[in-house]
Amino acid sequence: MLESVFVLFLATALVVVVFSFWRRDPMFLVLGSVLLFGSGMLVLDTQPTGGIEETNGFNVASLGNNDFAIDYNTSYRNAGNDPSLNVLGNVLAWGSVAGFIMALGFLIQSRRGGSYD
Repeated sequence: MLESVFVLFLATALVVVVFSFWRRDPMFLVLGSVLLFGSGMLVLDTQPTGGIEETNGFNVASLGNNDFAIDYNTSYRNAGNDPSLNVLGNVLAWGSVAGFIMALGFLIQSRRGGSYD
């Protein structure tokens, strides 16, 4: 996962959510919640080759007779092996569910003719 894409995706989601609360618009809140849910699912990926890539440098192994194998070592931090990413992904996913519920509340409030103040 590209960290810059994730950060831009998360920043867009947060801007849309803040805008929806400022305007009290349930449709923007649903859009922001979908974007937050998507960013949470990006973090909750547990595939062995998914997640945040870390480079561990070069691994040089001697094969004997002055022959060496050089391997570029990489590992991945994801929700399966990093508890902080697991918590972050769950907070984003369940926060988006809370956003869906609040959007439903905004929608019901506006249909009933009540004021938000």
